[in-house]
Amino acid sequence: MLNFEKLIEKYTELGYQYKTASSLAGQDVFIYKLFKSKYKDNITLKGGIIMHSISKDKRRTTRDIDLDFIKYSLEDDRIREFIGSLCSGEDGVNISIKGNIIPLKHQDYNGKRVYVELKDFFGNVLETKIDIGVHKNFNLIQEEYYFDLKSSNEKVKLLINSKEQIIVEKVLSLLRFGKQTTRYKDVFDIYYLISYSIDVKKVVKYFECYVFNNENFEEKNMKDVSDSLREILYSKRIYTNLKLKEYNWLNISVDVIIKKLINFFESI
Repeated sequence: MLNFEKLIEKYTELGYQYKTASSLAGQDVFIYKLFKSKYKDNITLKGGIIMHSISKDKRRTTRDIDLDFIKYSLEDDRIREFIGSLCSGEDGVNISIKGNIIPLKHQDYNGKRVYVELKDFFGNVLETKIDIGVHKNFNLIQEEYYFDLKSSNEKVKLLINSKEQIIVEKVLSLLRFGKQTTRYKDVFDIYYLISYSIDVKKVVKYFECYVFNNENFEEKNMKDVSDSLREILYSKRIYTNLKLKEYNWLNISVDVIIKKLINFFESI
């Protein structure tokens, strides 16, 4: 039987504060239950949970779970069916939706938000928020990734957004909101991801898919992307906020970060 308090203790022993450890425990259990679910191949995980798992950096933790359905309906009844399926097994964990399922809509994104309660056999409760979208573009191949779980002391394989897709989607968000963006951590995420081995051809291909062939964006080539990023990131409000420690989880000079991003996208 899973015991959430013991699981939280495992994370606090790694140096996480109790509140963060509780969030990580909830994510850990959710991933384990997803792995055991019949729907695991209909789900791709994304967002901060991936950045934390890849980087192993305590400063890049997140309290929420982001995922996309693959060839699975976003209707409320199907979401309830999916969450209900996670309750199966002999681990004593019950998962339930708390409150209403909330529609999410902004520009070209349509999704749903659910607040979920996880309860173990011993009565311990964890809560998490799940934002659910739909993976529509099947040209963007999802990667198989191994999560190292503390709840089951094993590595489990699930689908996630590729590094290349994450990079392009984060840049897309910056381009979409421009100087009004508040997604400062994305800048450091992009820097982190382009610092490691990635498929540059995939990055360009995904830009063509997401940006260059999208009439909502003015950018039509990588030079345009680089120029737009320079204008956005050096704007006074954004540049000032990027210097704040709460966003700079890499603890690297903001000027170094921005220069590398601009040079990278200019060079591919």
